[in-house]
Amino acid sequence: MQDKYFFGECMDKTLFYELADKTAQKEKAKSLAFAVLVEGRKVSEVAADYNVSRQTVEHAVKRIERQSRLTEGIPDSWVSVSVSLPVEFSKAILWVQEQEKFRAGVIVRTKLDKPILSVEQIELLADLVVKQKK
Repeated sequence: MQDKYFFGECMDKTLFYELADKTAQKEKAKSLAFAVLVEGRKVSEVAADYNVSRQTVEHAVKRIERQSRLTEGIPDSWVSVSVSLPVEFSKAILWVQEQEKFRAGVIVRTKLDKPILSVEQIELLADLVVKQKK
């Protein structure tokens, strides 16, 4: 499952219902989240239509998003990033992701082999990571 919602696209109905069924949300909260995640409506618009606060809508959406992340095995403190990189850099990033999932106890073992990078490539990758943290 790719994190469709985080890339600005609407979530598939089937996926939404699958995730929503795993939460303890009431039907009204599920309807609020559905309007935002599946129908692609704005939080403020949904809040006005249902006569609830924006925070209520955001909370309902976050519950579904959290369930999506748990289903994928992504810790809450992580963020999704979309970048274009040379193949070897992307392999390195995916390898680092699997190592961190392993350390977090999300996966039992990694599937990827450690990428072979030159010292210059590793330094460039490290510089990119440092810039992202700023």
